[in-house]
Amino acid sequence: MRQVDTYVEQVFQERNKDKQEIKELQNEMKNHLYESAADIKRKGFSQEEAEEIAIQRFGGETIIPRILDQVSKQQKSFADKLLYAGIIMLCLSLAAGLGLHYFSVHMVTEQSRIADSALDILGEQEEISGGMEQQIQQEIDSPYLEELSVYRINEEPIDDVVSKRVVETEPRFAFNQSPSIIGSIFLTGGKTEHRTPSWKIESHINNFYTLSDYIIYTGLLLYWVLFSIWGTIRAHHKNLSPWRWGIIFLLSNVVGLLIMQWFQRSVRKKSS
Repeated sequence: MRQVDTYVEQVFQERNKDKQEIKELQNEMKNHLYESAADIKRKGFSQEEAEEIAIQRFGGETIIPRILDQVSKQQKSFADKLLYAGIIMLCLSLAAGLGLHYFSVHMVTEQSRIADSALDILGEQEEISGGMEQQIQQEIDSPYLEELSVYRINEEPIDDVVSKRVVETEPRFAFNQSPSIIGSIFLTGGKTEHRTPSWKIESHINNFYTLSDYIIYTGLLLYWVLFSIWGTIRAHHKNLSPWRWGIIFLLSNVVGLLIMQWFQRSVRKKSS
């Protein structure tokens, strides 16, 4: 089977023969050609003629390398698409996450402004008049505010000399509105308070800070994983250990790519 062995060697001469998958493909190709040549020989052909016909039927000396090259190109193209998808996801997540972050800054600032405006309206008054309630209600006209309660702070004497300020347990004015369905799912926040010597305002501050963090971290994670897969496939086609370099890419990302390029240059210098 000299022609078959020579043919298989020529087909894989530019391939990395240390790879297990290449060895398996070589063996499968040889076994197939051996069986085909044996069948042809039984029809009355010589061994040399049978091997030559089997090789020609299999595709000659050029078609198999072209198929292997095409498969390699498809794998590289798939890997590049993964990299582009990762970069796009990272950019979109950064844009969406940072956009929500800055919008949350606006939300928190607006809600704090409402509380400060209500305190300005209350001033040093001891009671909340109907007109003051209307003014506060107008200030509260905001979709971002969920709750706002106004409490009176009274000065209670401890003795003839010392007194303390005590916040009433029941609010003098209360505002409450339910968030939208989307808001109830994605909005987060907590209670804050603003006060003067006479009044305290508690408000529930809503924002998208947590959601923006999730979006940014998710985009970064997807990019990191897809970049690592791309780097692993790239290392595979450069006849490097995909597992070893896959771990390096997973741990160091772009730095891993620089390390791989430096490693390849060092190997080329040593071989030359």
